[in-house]
Amino acid sequence: MATLLNAVTEDTTGSGAAMTGPCTVWVSGSAGGGTVEIQAAPSDTAGKYVPMGRITQIQHPRPINVEAYGSYYVRAVLRGSTSPSLTVETTQ
Repeated sequence: MATLLNAVTEDTTGSGAAMTGPCTVWVSGSAGGGTVEIQAAPSDTAGKYVPMGRITQIQHPRPINVEAYGSYYVRAVLRGSTSPSLTVETTQ
């Protein structure tokens, strides 16, 4: 398990977490009216992260399945929020 965002209270970009194969991203808490975007990259390099699949932006708590194979990095970005209290974690 990796924590991408931990009880964040303002817009932020989380650190990348190394994954190998598919994973589930769990979004819990409140996005404070903002949007959580799940991004992935082949290396933990800021300019390489791109949105993950068709359903990458959410506003309400729920799990998202990431269907990526091989080794990669995943991170979460919270944008446009007011008074959020949000945690984003992964499981494999």
